[in-house]
Amino acid sequence: MSDNPTHVHGRTDDNRKGAAVAAVNVGKRNLSRSQIQKIAALGNRAVSTLFMLLRNVKIYDADNEIFAQPLELLVDTINQVVAVDSRFNLQAVGTMLALNGVVIKVDFSSLENLRALTNAFKEKDMGGFAVSRPVKIDELKAFLNLFAQAGKLQVGDDGTLPGTVAIKVGKYRLIRESLQKATDVEIQKSRTIDRKKFSMTVYARGIAFLRRFTEAIAHHEPLPDPTAMSRIVRDFVDLFDDGRERFLGLSATRNADEYIVYHAMNSCLLAIAMGSELGFTREQLHDLGRSAMMHDLGMVTAEKQLLDKQGSLTREERTKIKEFPLITARILMRQRPLDLSALKCILAAYEAKMPYARAVKRDGEVVHEPTRGLGLFGRIVRVASTFDALTSARPYREAFSSKMALTVMSQQMSHEFDPFLLALLAHIVAGETITRRDGSTVKLF
Repeated sequence: MSDNPTHVHGRTDDNRKGAAVAAVNVGKRNLSRSQIQKIAALGNRAVSTLFMLLRNVKIYDADNEIFAQPLELLVDTINQVVAVDSRFNLQAVGTMLALNGVVIKVDFSSLENLRALTNAFKEKDMGGFAVSRPVKIDELKAFLNLFAQAGKLQVGDDGTLPGTVAIKVGKYRLIRESLQKATDVEIQKSRTIDRKKFSMTVYARGIAFLRRFTEAIAHHEPLPDPTAMSRIVRDFVDLFDDGRERFLGLSATRNADEYIVYHAMNSCLLAIAMGSELGFTREQLHDLGRSAMMHDLGMVTAEKQLLDKQGSLTREERTKIKEFPLITARILMRQRPLDLSALKCILAAYEAKMPYARAVKRDGEVVHEPTRGLGLFGRIVRVASTFDALTSARPYREAFSSKMALTVMSQQMSHEFDPFLLALLAHIVAGETITRRDGSTVKLF
């Protein structure tokens, strides 16, 4: 199976051993616009139905009655494509989808389904499948049952599977290479749009999770499953690898009415960016991102009037604010499992509220001495969190620009932060060199 997807279409035979189906080379068959639109619509429907079937086939046998209606829908979808274009040839790798050589722009709401589907394909070492005649329900049942079994698919030289005469599959590696080598401008544009949509989807999922989490805290309810948060953070780590500019652009998202939720999300993004620059492993970035996302949740327990208060705080109010790190730690201790990774996050979230240096008197003068024992995660989260807080609008002040926030942090609050990490943040968000209050500069490398 080696369809070479582009924008319009034609066919050339590929008789290599192991090639499951003929290649579709765009530009020669001149499919009408209505045919292309119909194939794209049917492709979206096929992905949605396949996702639902593969999700359930590991729980139920394909003969279960719950599969009856979706199986009929998938049969109808495949056979409609065959009727329109003489074949059904689906290629799906990552967030890239093509059907009969037509690159399909997946609906925003379906990106997660596509990603789950392609992951299921990859586990079986396949990048797609094809039929060249109308398919029957029994053949699809046999195809689905193969996904309930452990290990890779046993595929014949011609791409056929046991029990499925009409269905042929393409190797994951071959399909991936085919999609990666495609040079058509429309494909590249489509991939860029898909990644942008996916990044927005992950961000929206993170906001939705944090809303549930903060509501559970406020109402003293059981906390949501932390594995959902872990998946979101891991997706953010992947997104940073795909494109730093797009990733950092997400951290500029603001909502004054939900400050805590958006502050937690943006602090996570900035912390991951800093950790990536420092060469952290993926697991370290995951733990760092979780720490940043959770570091300020103690604020949820505070009255809104305190958080939004204009003017000076009273002694009692300052005492309440100083209790937030301990409250955050207590909240996070309620999570399960409470493993080593979770404990690291709790410690980092607590240490993020501690200044890098403390004022002490020595020989009659006030000097700042570094706080002993502060972990690197906590120091990173403190820098990222403060920058996001300053660049967010609050009821008592306007949002600072990035440059102004960095100036305030480096000159008026310099003892609060690890100077190297502050310079690193300036390099990431503005490509600037930090000038400290004493006029000295901090070099990164």
